[in-house]
Amino acid sequence: MRIAVIADIHANYQALKAVIDDMKRKKIDSVICLGDIIGKGVNAEKCVRLVRQTCDIVVRGNTDTRFTSDENDFKDNPVEYQRIIFNKSLLSQESIDYLRNLPFSCEFYLSGNLVRLFHATPYSEFGYINDYDTNMVEKMKIFDGTELTESMLTADIAVFGHLHYQSMLKYFNRTMINCGSVGNSATSFYNEKINSSSGEMTNAHYLILEGKYNSMEKGSVSFSFESVPYDIEKELQDNKGVNPDYDDYASELRNAKYRDIQKVRKVIVEQGYQLGDNL
Repeated sequence: MRIAVIADIHANYQALKAVIDDMKRKKIDSVICLGDIIGKGVNAEKCVRLVRQTCDIVVRGNTDTRFTSDENDFKDNPVEYQRIIFNKSLLSQESIDYLRNLPFSCEFYLSGNLVRLFHATPYSEFGYINDYDTNMVEKMKIFDGTELTESMLTADIAVFGHLHYQSMLKYFNRTMINCGSVGNSATSFYNEKINSSSGEMTNAHYLILEGKYNSMEKGSVSFSFESVPYDIEKELQDNKGVNPDYDDYASELRNAKYRDIQKVRKVIVEQGYQLGDNL
């Protein structure tokens, strides 16, 4: 069985359509979405509808939770208050109710391996565990079963999104995989002098898992990172004059440059990475 895993669409309709077309060409059997369908872009309603039509399983992301919440809970935070109002204005009540009721995670056996999928961590859709973290105790928590997951068993394979870039690492006989972002791809290492706006990083990204679905019998498992170009400028045209964060959003789509990249860089340096003057 070939299972596609998508995440972090962030209301980017052109990217989502391109990925769905790519999945059809590759004869995908089942599609799982790991949340953050909305937020950042303005095509939220169209993306929610398309995800509902396409995906067999959908779990919630942090933007799905935050931007369908009661804005009055954030009156002391004017920026977040307005962001919630704006994002809810892009959605029908039916879509708001749908996003509010998404499950936290899903899990199944694939060729004898327990695969657990969630948006960010098994503890919260708002947390994060980075592949560049040097604290192995914290990093291994990605495999934990918690009160929020379907079982308390330790996962063999943990698949998540949230970080917006693809990665796969293997620790202590276990595999952690970030499926990447469909609609808002980014790089954790960025420098204006050496990054190219026309590079592969600006594509829409997703993951394909292949193996014996719902089987506890040990067998072959494969992982494939997919990278799909799409019409970035067409998507941005929908946002121009409508999206209050247009400049940041345009930079992210055209350059794969996260709007808070300096905060990420600070964390990377604190982890002990030597970036030097050129990086």
